[in-house]
Amino acid sequence: MSLDYTGFKLGEKKILKDKEQFFDAAQKQIKDKLGADWQLVVDWPTIEKLTGDTGTNERAKNERKYLGGCVYQNYCRSLGEEISKWGAEIVEAVNDAITDKKIIVTMDPVHVDARYSVKVGKSIEVLIQQEKICYEYAASDPNSVTATVEKSL
Repeated sequence: MSLDYTGFKLGEKKILKDKEQFFDAAQKQIKDKLGADWQLVVDWPTIEKLTGDTGTNERAKNERKYLGGCVYQNYCRSLGEEISKWGAEIVEAVNDAITDKKIIVTMDPVHVDARYSVKVGKSIEVLIQQEKICYEYAASDPNSVTATVEKSL
């Protein structure tokens, strides 16, 4: 799977590519735990739009230069580690319920008073708040992927 860096400048793409090893490791952890048909997806086009020149949140625009570390290290790596610890019961429930077999990391265009939010449907979406791009993903958070999946399924 290729990562879509459309809209990012050459130097920004280099910074993102320099951090891809965290994405690759997380992708492997997720596939090892949930199955080979699962995909970790970073919705870079949405993130680019909300942090680029047309974005409306100044903090998001100012932190754009840190996206590689923030998204790949703080979110992807943490999600891979969290999901790798799931037991058989949650793995079975997720595989039965999540038909698209995707975990999508994206940016929320709507403000919510949290670091991120999680939506469970055909896929699992982790929506990073624009104001809190570089905050860490906390698996212990009551809104974590694990907690949200356990409440939803």
